[in-house]
Amino acid sequence: MIIGIDIDDTIAKTNISLLEEAFQYDKEHCGGRGFKNKEAYALKDMFYWSNEDVLNFMTFIRDGNLFTEISPIKDSALYVNKLFEEGHKIYFITRRKNTANMLKVTMKWLDKHGMLPGKIIDLSPFHTTFFVTNLKSIKTDYIYHHIYNFGNTGTFFSMGKEHMEAVVN
Repeated sequence: MIIGIDIDDTIAKTNISLLEEAFQYDKEHCGGRGFKNKEAYALKDMFYWSNEDVLNFMTFIRDGNLFTEISPIKDSALYVNKLFEEGHKIYFITRRKNTANMLKVTMKWLDKHGMLPGKIIDLSPFHTTFFVTNLKSIKTDYIYHHIYNFGNTGTFFSMGKEHMEAVVN
């Protein structure tokens, strides 16, 4: 079975964090006019905001850390991974802005919370216990390499071309 799972407020506690950010944004950027209607669905109807205020807020949160810091909904990773193990094809659905940065943020979030799709893990060289590279084959010296803030690589080992060195016994 093919299953589509919305990220925000299905597996991630997005709305609570979004409303906290919106309230703070209202204070700092919109004169602190407060709520117009707490029960409203759209930000424009919830706050005394213009369309421009809403667009500026959405740009503000997309450029910030909101989507990296939201918490997962309890046991969501357990259920997502159970569906995957049962052989279902999982598609994550989101209305987040379609940019390379937002994709990276979303993938890191899924990885951090144990929900990164298996196909990506299978293709990723950064989901491994030990990474070895031999740069001698392309006549390059070894490199010092950092561990990426993505995946779970514990050790990165790099070899390079041979060097002549005087050794005294």
